[in-house]
Amino acid sequence: MSLENEDEEIRQLLIEKACSVKSLDTALINKRAATVAGRELLWFEELQRTLRGVFGKGWATPKEYSGPVPVYSERAVNIVLGDLHFGANLNPQECPIQYSSIQESRRLGKIAVQTAQYKPRYRSKSKLIIHLLGDLMQGNLHDPREGSILTDQFAAVVHYLTQFVMYEAAYYPRVEVYSTPGNHGRNTSRHRERAIQEKYDSFETMAYLAVQAAVNASGLKNVKFFNSKRPYYTVDIFGSKVFATHGDTVLNPGNPGKSIDTKSLYNQICRWNSANNINGPFKLFMVGHIHIGSVTNLPGDVIMLTNGCLVPPDAFALSIGVPDATNGQYIFESCRDYVCGDQRFIRVGDADTESKYNRVIRPYEGF
Repeated sequence: MSLENEDEEIRQLLIEKACSVKSLDTALINKRAATVAGRELLWFEELQRTLRGVFGKGWATPKEYSGPVPVYSERAVNIVLGDLHFGANLNPQECPIQYSSIQESRRLGKIAVQTAQYKPRYRSKSKLIIHLLGDLMQGNLHDPREGSILTDQFAAVVHYLTQFVMYEAAYYPRVEVYSTPGNHGRNTSRHRERAIQEKYDSFETMAYLAVQAAVNASGLKNVKFFNSKRPYYTVDIFGSKVFATHGDTVLNPGNPGKSIDTKSLYNQICRWNSANNINGPFKLFMVGHIHIGSVTNLPGDVIMLTNGCLVPPDAFALSIGVPDATNGQYIFESCRDYVCGDQRFIRVGDADTESKYNRVIRPYEGF
């Protein structure tokens, strides 16, 4: 056999081998894609069954607002909801406090009642703004077996938030809902670490859209939703601009449960307020994530609000040396002269034994 023939045979052999490998890779890729698609289909079918069970119980019956409807608003009541961690389902043999659907619904029920009763003498001239700052579900960020299964966590967020919005809509002439996702509600099959691109592609955004659909379908006319694809949202309240994000990205407020770095926050805020393309400067910045409630007046007449959390210390908190927390959420009033005026930190720990709050927010009972 000539040398040229040998080279030709080797070349053909290599081509056949390459084609074989390519076919194998294609088959593997198709198999992986089919597996992912199958899992997502099963998850979606299970979610549909869950939501049918939740909404089929007939609790989502809104009461219409019956008070005077103002031509314009002079005041805004802001309730900040973040780090609620629904579905955490803490094991009392591992964690200091018994915490399940009973306790989480009662804590949210107390917040709902205090929000509805906040300064009623100004109600005819007030609107309510609900700020959803993310981490509304526990997720399975630190452990695949953390909390309830994701379908139940998702359904719990929809179950609780829909009740909350409908309850407040009966007390306020106008309700606006703004939202941004956190890190615990992210889809870890896509965002294994922090969500850098398309952060809105998360289970929490799905829940926000489900709540919006449920409220709109109920026929309430005084509720509007504002969803942003950016990892933050901005609100103009009587001429003062507000910037809100969860705090795991965009702004770094400090260490969860341990510290708030005001010097670093001031430097970060200066960068955002000096930007020319985000409709600033902002008078109020709001973050969650660190589970510590505070209102700090920074240089430049800028206010930083860090919200608290609803959930008591879980296994992760214990692992980093945080055995206790003052659980609660912020409510504050805005008017033309004060973007963050009168304020209250609604502490919720005492609600755990108060069954009356379950008449406001019913516990999620599964399906």
